[in-house]
Amino acid sequence: MQRVMTAAVFLSMCAALFGCSTAKAPGVALSGMTASFDEPDGAVLWFELRVENTDTVDLPLAEARYSVQVGGETVFRGVRSCEATAPARGEAVVRLPASVPGAIGVAPGQKATIRGRLTYLTPSRLAEVLFDADLYRPEKGFTASATIPGPAPGAD
Repeated sequence: MQRVMTAAVFLSMCAALFGCSTAKAPGVALSGMTASFDEPDGAVLWFELRVENTDTVDLPLAEARYSVQVGGETVFRGVRSCEATAPARGEAVVRLPASVPGAIGVAPGQKATIRGRLTYLTPSRLAEVLFDADLYRPEKGFTASATIPGPAPGAD
């Protein structure tokens, strides 16, 4: 009987902790991409993500875990701190770099795909404690593709 009671209390607490968050997951879309080919060891692709928050509370964006594929081959995997907050009913921009070694041969005109998960914080002190303890980390997946652009006009 004691075990059943303990399990019931535990399940009730879990439901209260994780079920009470009313924050909506943000929308994530690729808004732009740039490339730098004059790096000494290869190229750097920069993906600009627009993170849209339709909720009435700010959503601090924690980190992005992502990979980049060019020509069907994974050329980069990384984790980056977002260092941004999506304001209530607003947008934030997160820029994610992908350093690609020269031996891979990335060039303008190729299709690049970024796939990942964006971790964010829900608005409550309890959610923050659980986040910091790595017990509750809400995230939003994203996938987007773009054609690798050439050098900017006037670039040497």
